[in-house]
Amino acid sequence: MKKLPNLLKKFLIYSFISYLLTSILLIFFISKHIKEDRIYSDEQMTNLILHNIIEPELKVYSYNAKLSPLITDELDNKLESLINDSYLISIKIWNTKLDLIYSSNKNFIEHYNNKNILKQALQSKENYVISNIDKNSPYLNLIESNKIIKFYLPVTSNNETIGVYEVIKSYDDIGVHIKKLTFT
Repeated sequence: MKKLPNLLKKFLIYSFISYLLTSILLIFFISKHIKEDRIYSDEQMTNLILHNIIEPELKVYSYNAKLSPLITDELDNKLESLINDSYLISIKIWNTKLDLIYSSNKNFIEHYNNKNILKQALQSKENYVISNIDKNSPYLNLIESNKIIKFYLPVTSNNETIGVYEVIKSYDDIGVHIKKLTFT
């Protein structure tokens, strides 16, 4: 008869441990799914916005060389409100030769170190990279967290990729969204 309470005690302990592990795993998988879903949604929304704002201004031949000052000023005017009203930090356009032909941030023009991501985008594969901001980065004062997300979106014309949009966005809104859903 004494073994029954001992057995019940062990059952309760193991049940609690399994409940705790299941809860932790569920939170992990749900937050991962939410993150991927939110990133995909932001990626698609950004692609649609850029398609409707930038592409009417540019012709297919515009992607061969650096954009003229007239086109650059026109794009700056159109993109200024988009960048100011959202978590977007910068928009860059790369051509098929992997040359930077436009940057919304004139104070900071970087040369791309990892060309593999751009090459994937030139093969019509949308992708993104989440990274920490370097201490010397000009984006440091623009966001609260130390993370940014870079979307690489192919620019197509007549089913041919003619360039890549690189959109740098703050990770703040995605991170806050995940925290709200998983810890409330």
